[in-house]
Amino acid sequence: MGYQISPSYLDKFIKNSHFLVALDGESLIGMVTVVPIYKVSGVKGSIEHLFIDEKYRGKGIGKDLMSFAIDLAKKLKIETLFLTCEPNREVANKLYQKLGFKVKDTNFYYLDLK
Repeated sequence: MGYQISPSYLDKFIKNSHFLVALDGESLIGMVTVVPIYKVSGVKGSIEHLFIDEKYRGKGIGKDLMSFAIDLAKKLKIETLFLTCEPNREVANKLYQKLGFKVKDTNFYYLDLK
Protein backbone atom coordinates (compact mmCIF):
# COMPACT_ATOMS: atom_id res chain seq x y z
CA MET A 1 0.00 0.00 0.00
CA GLY A 2 2.76 2.45 0.81
CA TYR A 3 1.19 4.25 3.79
CA GLN A 4 3.21 4.98 6.92
CA ILE A 5 0.89 5.08 9.94
CA SER A 6 2.12 6.05 13.38
CA PRO A 7 0.91 3.94 16.32
CA SER A 8 -0.87 6.96 17.90
CA TYR A 9 -2.71 7.75 14.66
CA LEU A 10 -3.69 4.10 14.26
CA ASP A 11 -4.98 4.06 17.85
CA LYS A 12 -7.21 7.11 17.20
CA PHE A 13 -8.41 5.64 13.91
CA ILE A 14 -9.33 2.32 15.50
CA LYS A 15 -11.18 3.94 18.41
CA ASN A 16 -13.34 6.02 16.04
CA SER A 17 -13.99 3.42 13.35
CA HIS A 18 -15.81 0.14 12.91
CA PHE A 19 -14.05 -2.51 10.85
CA LEU A 20 -15.91 -5.30 9.11
CA VAL A 21 -13.79 -8.08 7.66
CA ALA A 22 -14.23 -11.12 5.46
CA LEU A 23 -12.02 -14.11 6.19
CA ASP A 24 -11.20 -17.31 4.39
CA GLY A 25 -10.04 -19.43 7.28
CA GLU A 26 -7.53 -17.17 8.96
CA SER A 27 -6.74 -15.14 5.83
CA LEU A 28 -8.12 -11.63 5.47
CA ILE A 29 -9.80 -11.43 2.06
CA GLY A 30 -11.84 -8.25 2.40
CA MET A 31 -12.56 -5.29 4.61
CA VAL A 32 -14.70 -2.18 4.90
CA THR A 33 -14.60 0.61 7.49
CA VAL A 34 -17.57 2.59 8.82
CA VAL A 35 -16.64 5.93 10.39
CA PRO A 36 -19.32 7.89 12.29
CA ILE A 37 -19.07 11.66 11.85
CA TYR A 38 -20.80 13.77 14.49
CA LYS A 39 -22.11 17.05 13.09
CA VAL A 40 -24.51 19.70 14.35
CA SER A 41 -26.93 18.50 11.66
CA GLY A 42 -26.87 14.93 12.99
CA VAL A 43 -24.79 11.79 12.75
CA LYS A 44 -23.38 11.14 9.30
CA GLY A 45 -21.08 8.33 8.31
CA SER A 46 -18.33 7.58 5.88
CA ILE A 47 -17.61 4.27 4.20
CA GLU A 48 -13.86 3.89 3.84
CA HIS A 49 -11.37 1.32 2.64
CA LEU A 50 -13.59 -1.25 0.95
CA PHE A 51 -11.27 -3.79 -0.53
CA ILE A 52 -11.55 -7.38 -1.68
CA ASP A 53 -8.52 -9.54 -2.45
CA GLU A 54 -8.26 -9.88 -6.24
CA LYS A 55 -8.59 -13.68 -6.05
CA TYR A 56 -12.00 -13.33 -4.35
CA ARG A 57 -13.59 -10.61 -6.47
CA GLY A 58 -16.82 -11.36 -8.30
CA LYS A 59 -18.12 -13.68 -5.56
CA GLY A 60 -20.44 -11.22 -3.79
CA ILE A 61 -18.10 -10.54 -0.88
CA GLY A 62 -18.06 -6.78 -1.49
CA LYS A 63 -21.85 -6.72 -1.60
CA ASP A 64 -22.05 -8.69 1.65
CA LEU A 65 -19.55 -6.42 3.41
CA MET A 66 -21.38 -3.31 2.23
CA SER A 67 -24.73 -4.75 3.36
CA PHE A 68 -23.26 -5.42 6.81
CA ALA A 69 -21.80 -1.88 6.83
CA ILE A 70 -25.22 -0.38 6.02
CA ASP A 71 -26.86 -2.46 8.76
CA LEU A 72 -24.19 -1.37 11.24
CA ALA A 73 -24.68 2.29 10.27
CA LYS A 74 -28.40 1.96 10.99
CA LYS A 75 -27.64 0.47 14.43
CA LEU A 76 -25.25 3.37 15.10
CA LYS A 77 -28.10 5.81 14.23
CA ILE A 78 -26.15 7.18 11.28
CA GLU A 79 -28.59 9.24 9.21
CA THR A 80 -26.64 9.47 5.95
CA LEU A 81 -23.72 7.45 4.60
CA PHE A 82 -21.16 8.94 2.26
CA LEU A 83 -18.45 7.36 0.16
CA THR A 84 -16.27 8.35 -2.71
CA CYS A 85 -15.32 6.23 -5.68
CA GLU A 86 -13.34 7.09 -8.76
CA PRO A 87 -15.45 7.05 -11.94
CA ASN A 88 -13.16 4.51 -13.67
CA ARG A 89 -13.97 1.87 -11.00
CA GLU A 90 -17.03 0.68 -12.93
CA VAL A 91 -17.72 -2.50 -10.93
CA ALA A 92 -17.54 -0.67 -7.61
CA ASN A 93 -19.77 2.15 -8.86
CA LYS A 94 -22.38 -0.33 -10.07
CA LEU A 95 -22.31 -2.08 -6.68
CA TYR A 96 -22.86 1.16 -4.77
CA GLN A 97 -25.74 2.13 -7.04
CA LYS A 98 -27.33 -1.33 -6.66
CA LEU A 99 -27.16 -0.87 -2.89
CA GLY A 100 -29.08 2.42 -3.17
CA PHE A 101 -26.26 4.97 -3.08
CA LYS A 102 -26.88 7.93 -5.34
CA VAL A 103 -24.27 10.00 -7.12
CA LYS A 104 -24.38 13.52 -5.77
CA ASP A 105 -23.84 16.28 -8.28
CA THR A 106 -21.59 18.59 -6.32
CA ASN A 107 -18.18 20.12 -6.34
CA PHE A 108 -15.86 18.10 -4.16
CA TYR A 109 -13.16 20.28 -2.67
CA TYR A 110 -10.13 19.34 -0.65
CA LEU A 111 -7.16 21.13 0.80
CA ASP A 112 -4.01 19.08 1.21
CA LEU A 113 -2.48 20.14 4.54
CA LYS A 114 0.59 17.86 4.46
